[in-house]
Amino acid sequence: MAPSMTYQVLHNPELAKVDLGSLISASAGSAHLPPELRIAFERKAKNIPFLLEGPYISFYLLPPSHKT
Repeated sequence: MAPSMTYQVLHNPELAKVDLGSLISASAGSAHLPPELRIAFERKAKNIPFLLEGPYISFYLLPPSHKT
């Protein structure tokens, strides 16, 4: 997600009704993700950290243990 999308998700009033426990990964790209947004997202989605973060990342790689 672009940082602006992360901000919108975190500040959406509907987020309180959503269970993020089923997420298996998240990544940020297109611009630097401010630490406060990363921390806030990780608090909401307790089971997953951001895998990759950077200004030019438009894809992410699943860890070898991930089964598709």
